[in-house]
Amino acid sequence: MLCKFLKKGMLLKISNPEKRGWFRTESLKKHKRFSDAPPKFVIGPDVVSFVVRLDGVDTFISPGEIFMYLGKKRLKDKQGKIKTFRLVFAKGKIGYIEGRDTRFVDPA
Repeated sequence: MLCKFLKKGMLLKISNPEKRGWFRTESLKKHKRFSDAPPKFVIGPDVVSFVVRLDGVDTFISPGEIFMYLGKKRLKDKQGKIKTFRLVFAKGKIGYIEGRDTRFVDPA
């Protein structure tokens, strides 16, 4: 699914049975550009999900589970540059999803 087809409040699910979703909390903490950025919601291969468990990730979204697209949020970094985050809500957590990961989601 392309980003332009995402609507606020849309229910989504992962379309590829070999992929899983998880929240990566270390994504923007390394850069420290955005102080109040949510964790990144990553959709990756099932094999990689076993490796990220070693980093302390414990919340996974399987292909049958439904999550919600919340809309866009624009944040300003310390240099004044603006980045648009596409927010999702899954299993009680809010994170952002990148455009390249939206190709693995379909409407529920």
